[in-house]
Amino acid sequence: MNGLLRILLVALGFGLLAVAIGFLTSTPAPAAPASVPVTVVNPASAPVPTAAQGTTNIAGNVGIVPLAKINVANVPDSGGNPPPLVVRDHTPTQPFHIMLCTDTGIVAGSCQTNFPPANSTVVVPYTTSDGQKIERMVIENITGSCESFGQQVFQLLLSTTLNENSPTATLYDTLPVSASASGLIQTTSQQTRLYAEPGSLLTLIMGVTGTAADGSFCGVILTGYMTTITP
Repeated sequence: MNGLLRILLVALGFGLLAVAIGFLTSTPAPAAPASVPVTVVNPASAPVPTAAQGTTNIAGNVGIVPLAKINVANVPDSGGNPPPLVVRDHTPTQPFHIMLCTDTGIVAGSCQTNFPPANSTVVVPYTTSDGQKIERMVIENITGSCESFGQQVFQLLLSTTLNENSPTATLYDTLPVSASASGLIQTTSQQTRLYAEPGSLLTLIMGVTGTAADGSFCGVILTGYMTTITP
């Protein structure tokens, strides 16, 4: 009995010794690796889709899908109102003013005396004073006066010529002439919209009542602008 107990104790001692040696010689678990930053680069052919936040600046070419709906908004003012839309005509223009004068009867030659060097006819120029090529003359306002000596001016006509889109190239615009209280001075003033081509004639024509022994002369000023051709 004592011999068996001794054997069991010896076996238990060897077992405890083996466990102790196992703990001393076991390999420790590997430590967790330290974090390392990683940079991912996408080629231009495969960009990463992003969603714009707030105001985003866009540079370069931007493709738009056909038939896509695009909203365009203007920044409102401090009162929340959108800015007004202003449409401007950017056709190049040059202002002008021209005087025409016509006389008859005993006062023939008064135009050169009173309004030199005005004549009853003037040629629309081809170029402006600074060398720009004229496309068209646009007459917007006509003002003037007549002085009569025994005659009465009952009609003033201004002829203009425009071949483009005009079945009748030369037209005669009637200028209203005021009745003269004194029988001497009459006036005319009219806002209009007449067109004339470069190289065409502007002619002032006067209709009077009376005889050749009497006379009248009228002088008018034309103002407006000329459209020019951009090189």
